[in-house]
Amino acid sequence: WGDTGSAIFTAWRAEDLSALRKRADCLRCGLDFGYAGDPAAAILAHYDRRNKRLYILDELYLRGLSNDGLAARLKAFAGGCPVVCDSAEPKSIAELRRLGVRAHPARKGPDSVLHGIQWLRQHEMVVDARLTHIKEELANYRWRKDSRGQAMPIPEPGQDHLIDALRYAMEGDSQGRQAKFN
Repeated sequence: WGDTGSAIFTAWRAEDLSALRKRADCLRCGLDFGYAGDPAAAILAHYDRRNKRLYILDELYLRGLSNDGLAARLKAFAGGCPVVCDSAEPKSIAELRRLGVRAHPARKGPDSVLHGIQWLRQHEMVVDARLTHIKEELANYRWRKDSRGQAMPIPEPGQDHLIDALRYAMEGDSQGRQAKFN
């Protein structure tokens, strides 16, 4: 981890993905819950497994929405794709399902954050140029530093809501399994 520059993600770029958005398949969607202080953050991505490339096509970054309001936005956003959600809120996941969102809990475990970050770092990421929040998160996500100023394998907490949503969206692929949803 050594580098005191400590940026977690460096292999990403922004470009116009409007043409890809219209024809993409293999869509992945993830959701990090939030309400007031932290936003509800969702990501929509296309995964090109052969070229180890993630295309981040769209983002939602919303504060103050009830689960009813969030469900309405997610249904339009995800277009019927399954939405892998932060498993810390099973009641919210159940409510989203009741409201017609194909919501499923992320499978968290020991070191799942670090594992997801490491998997994402093995891929080039191309972000739609119009997306502001994910570009800001990718540019500013850093490893925590120890007392000597050396980067540790622990991310700094804070503005990582869309990155968390991206980890959830890609968890089936990162765990070597094809995600299966009802």
